[in-house]
Order: sequence, then structure tokens, then C-alpha cells
Amino acid sequence: MKTGLFCYGARSRRAVAATMACTASIGLIGPAPCRAGVIDQNNPIASPGNADSFDPFQELGQTFTVGITGQLASIDVMMFRHASLTQPTLDAVLTLYDASGDLPTATVLGSASVAAADVPSIQPSQLMDFVSFDLTALNINVTAGQTLAWGLVSGTVSGDLSPTPDAGSYFVGANVGSDATYAGGRALLRFFSSFPTPSWGAWAPPFVSLDEDYAFRTVMVGGQIPTPGPIALFAISCATLHRRRRAL
Repeated sequence: MKTGLFCYGARSRRAVAATMACTASIGLIGPAPCRAGVIDQNNPIASPGNADSFDPFQELGQTFTVGITGQLASIDVMMFRHASLTQPTLDAVLTLYDASGDLPTATVLGSASVAAADVPSIQPSQLMDFVSFDLTALNINVTAGQTLAWGLVSGTVSGDLSPTPDAGSYFVGANVGSDATYAGGRALLRFFSSFPTPSWGAWAPPFVSLDEDYAFRTVMVGGQIPTPGPIALFAISCATLHRRRRAL
């Protein structure tokens, strides 16, 4: 588990723009505070090119263990639209569940969606990035050691047995086999159209040949930066990052 402090915006793939916006809010525009987010669980992609798909009929999920007590700001998932395949048109919907052991329970804590246009359209061999599902408005408070799960479907409320079809699918980056090292949970799958009562199954032997976990991170709501000293240092750091990126 890794933790860190960063300024977050509406989309994680616009991290540099969000960082500069925070710098502006510190000293150039006015006294509006820069909200800080603390990364709690962090499981980036380790198996380039590996990905699983989800659509209105198939939900991908991941259990995880909370490491920091507080309020969830977002769950960010490394996901994409396949540039060479039919593009999905329905929103990607993330649902947060309570969990028991390695499986979600029926208790839904909240959900958030992202429009198809806000999910990168790339080839699987290209570098994936996090897509952020903003949970701040839901005021979801969690406790260190608590087990939760997220699930992803497109265009429908999770668990809908008669979902609206979509011609395309989304893909989530997967760590497979020896790269599946996340100790706080595991990858999951369930189909809505195949069973009278859809049930979750672990994406692991004997269901499949190798263990998997999905590339994601969780972000906790942070407080305002309290003193002028850290604000000034952070503004300088943001500006330095901007200059370095412009020089490349």
C-alpha cells in the first residue's frame, strides 16, 4: 500500500491541469482553498496489454481493504475504450459495495458515473491512465481495515436483469498471474443475463487459470492546507513541475 498527497480535479488524466489550477487558487486568483486528496490503496498496472471488458450484461469488480479512516473522495480505475473496436456509448457506472471476505454483499454504499467521451480511446498496447469516479458528494465514510468492493457496468444500475444493450464495451487494466500482487482484495466477475440471480465469482482458479486483480486506486478527502509555509512550497513545486513539462 502506498500513500501520497496530490491535488485532484475532475479527471485524473488532467492531473497537471488540476495541479496548476490548485496553484492558481492558492495565490493568483484568490483565497479559494486547494483541496487535497490522499491516495490510500494504489494498485497500478503491472501487466501491460492485459485487460478485461465490461458492458451492461457483465460487471467487473474488485474487493479492497481500506487503509485510512476518513471520507472517500474517489475511486480511480485504469480503463479505456478499445480504439479498434466498436465504441461504447453508455456511461461507465461504478458502484461501491460493502463486502464480506472476498465478495461484495447486497449493501450498496453509492455509485458514480463517467461519460463515454471521458474515457480514453486507445490501443491496449498504449499506456493506460486512471479514470476518476468522484464520490465526494456521497459523503461515504470508511474505517481502516474495512473491506469494500467496487463494480463496473455500463449504462445501467448494477444488478439490472434487463439492461439496455450497448454495441461496445469498456476495458479495465488487469494484473495477471505473478503480477497480481494486491494483498487487500481480488478481481471479481458476474453476469446479469446468465443466471436468475446474478452472483459474484472470484477471477481466480479454478474459474480461470490465473489469479487477477484490477488496476485502481482509492483517494480520501483531505483538509485544507493549513499554513502559508506549506502553501508557498507547494505552489513552487507545482510551478516547477509545469516548467519541466514545458521543457520536454
